[in-house]
Amino acid sequence: MNQYSQFTKFMTKDNQGDVLVNLLLQASEEMERHQPCQIYLINTAKKEENIVYVYEVWSSKEAHEESLTLEVFQNLIKRAKPIIVNIEVVSTFEFVAGKGV
Repeated sequence: MNQYSQFTKFMTKDNQGDVLVNLLLQASEEMERHQPCQIYLINTAKKEENIVYVYEVWSSKEAHEESLTLEVFQNLIKRAKPIIVNIEVVSTFEFVAGKGV
C-alpha cells in the first residue's frame, strides 16, 4: 500500500481562523497517538486571515478515511463545522520519496 498525502484548504467565517487553528492543534495532539498519521502540518498565510491549510501524510488513504470516523476526531469536526465556510481538497498525492517520512 502506498503512503497517502492530502493538502486541504479551510475557509472560515470572518475572524474565526485562529479558532480553527486551535481546534486543528487539538487534532494534531491526538495525531501524536495515532500511528498511521505520519505528518500533520497546520499552515496559515498572513494575507489570508480566514484561510487555514493542512498538509497530512498517512500510511494509506484507508487509514486517513478511518481516522475521520474515530470519536475524538468526530467531536473536533462537530466543533469546527459551525465556523467553516468551505473545505477544498487542493490536491492528493502518492508519496514517492524524500526526507521527513
